[in-house]
Amino acid sequence: MVYYVMGLIRLKIGFLLLLHHSLHIDRAMSSNNYISSLCLAANYTTQG
Repeated sequence: MVYYVMGLIRLKIGFLLLLHHSLHIDRAMSSNNYISSLCLAANYTTQG
């Protein structure tokens, strides 16, 4: 019984960590897309 509860707690913690990590990755990717789009816009304006 104790191992079952510990397993559930570990699963819950692991899931929360995964969720937290994926949110950070999403935010980083969206900011990277924003930065790369800014760079593309800057390149077009300087070359155009």
